[in-house]
Amino acid sequence: MDKIYDFCILITTYNRPDFLKRLLDDINNQKKDYNVLVAVFNDGSNVEYDLSGYDVKKIDIYPNMGKKKYYNVINKTFEFVKNIDSKYFIYLPDDINLVDNFFEETKEMYIKIDSRKKICLNILTDDRVLRDNWGYPKGVDYGDFYQTQWNDLCFICEKKFFESLDYKIYDIPLSRWSKNPNLSSGVGHQITDRLNKKKFFLYHTKKSMVIHGDHESKMNYTERLKTKLVTKHNFDLSIIVPTYKNTNYLDECINSLVKSTENYNVEILIGVDGCKETMDFIKGKKFPKNITFFYFNENEGPYSIKNTLTSICNSKNLLFFDSDDISEKELVSTIINNIDKYDCIKPKYKDFGVGITPSNKSLFGEGVFAITKELFLNMNGFEPWMCAADSDFMGRLYKRKCKILHTPVTLFKRRIHDNGLTSRTDTGLRSPKRFQYQQISKSKKGDGNPKKLNIRDFKIIDHDGVLETFVYPEIVETNNEKCLVSIFNKEPKIIEEVFIHKKQKVVSDNPLFNLLKNKEKVTEVNIVTEQRKNVEQIKQKTKRQINEEFNPPKPNRRLDLPRLRF
Repeated sequence: MDKIYDFCILITTYNRPDFLKRLLDDINNQKKDYNVLVAVFNDGSNVEYDLSGYDVKKIDIYPNMGKKKYYNVINKTFEFVKNIDSKYFIYLPDDINLVDNFFEETKEMYIKIDSRKKICLNILTDDRVLRDNWGYPKGVDYGDFYQTQWNDLCFICEKKFFESLDYKIYDIPLSRWSKNPNLSSGVGHQITDRLNKKKFFLYHTKKSMVIHGDHESKMNYTERLKTKLVTKHNFDLSIIVPTYKNTNYLDECINSLVKSTENYNVEILIGVDGCKETMDFIKGKKFPKNITFFYFNENEGPYSIKNTLTSICNSKNLLFFDSDDISEKELVSTIINNIDKYDCIKPKYKDFGVGITPSNKSLFGEGVFAITKELFLNMNGFEPWMCAADSDFMGRLYKRKCKILHTPVTLFKRRIHDNGLTSRTDTGLRSPKRFQYQQISKSKKGDGNPKKLNIRDFKIIDHDGVLETFVYPEIVETNNEKCLVSIFNKEPKIIEEVFIHKKQKVVSDNPLFNLLKNKEKVTEVNIVTEQRKNVEQIKQKTKRQINEEFNPPKPNRRLDLPRLRF
């Protein structure tokens, strides 16, 4: 223990050198004046890791331990920390990014927990904190953090964490996976149970301090397809921008959005719609950390891109924006300050472009709007059309009688140019294709929502090229695992009507049938009841006769005179 560190960061990795480098860049950019030791534990990767440009300790473990022997990898990290003198220890997976001001905020959050029994603070927070896990009830809310009582190997702790576990993870028997091969490594579960038996308190931050997207898992591939691990609403807003052959305008659009997002926690997701020209434009350029590019192989229109990026974004609030438009400074602040009060926000815009006469007239469009992610997904998003799907979506939204804000001030400029969807010959306002889509939209019945959220495969890219390919796969059954395709893509059962023709019983030979058949028919007689007769008689009488009958006059007994009427 020659040196004392502020933080010792322990990272386990397998076949993800590009993800790891992004994480290491985050650490280097944020450590500032902290004395940080980074140790990378490579679990037998079969791809090359070139970390020569990074100040890290790299420990290679061969052969690959995988999920079922992952406890051996964690034991290597435990052995390593025995000889390290550090104030704090942080465990990180290789497929995450750090939020801004990570070290300062994480340390302050850990110190803020005023309990002698605290043993660790988990810093990857997703929806699991709101439900039961491993037999432990959902987290108790303490303001900035939850007390969850479970550990999932992305956390900050002190040396007593390792001491409490005797620097050892016990072997996990293979029988753990005999009934369910999709179970996790069991390391987090074992740590959780052992620390709970010793009456320690385990916590989760309410705001996730790391960013974990909806990408392929190396260890729990099948399970993560069913149960996504996406960090819990790290951003106040997700801006989704599809683009196709707009390289002349893309920089101006991005710069305007970056200025609008200053002082706000916002991510920008840009989807390239099968355009090699845009891919080449991105390569070699540096963009802010909160901007991520996604490449979609085929040019199938912007709306399926919007659906796909919505499904993986890290905010509960969405803003759809076009790559040829320019944001005003107040756009993002107006949306963030009002989105909790409304279901949808439609910003006012002005047209501009070559040959466009400047005008003070402001308009409201269909394609640029903000909406809650929950509502958008409940409506199964846009139709996967090349054009006109935004008008279709708005028509469905109006049917729901949602609360919509039309902003009083102009918040963006819409560029008019020949390559725009509304200007092109194939998708323009007077094109046959747009007319066909409009007819489909008008003929819809009920809520008109698509049957499912239409999404596409994509690749995550940056200025260095492709980081990861993400494909929505169909998984075949192997090693007695249940086929996910049969679970999630079941065809509806076809129910056929079957008419059963029963054989009629023959009763003609029955003596009783013959007797009834030969019985004389009774002629129909009009029977007039006694009551009916009385009614007919009453109708024939005058009112005086009826009065005499029902109210007979009384005799004048005193004078023995004839009867008197009153």
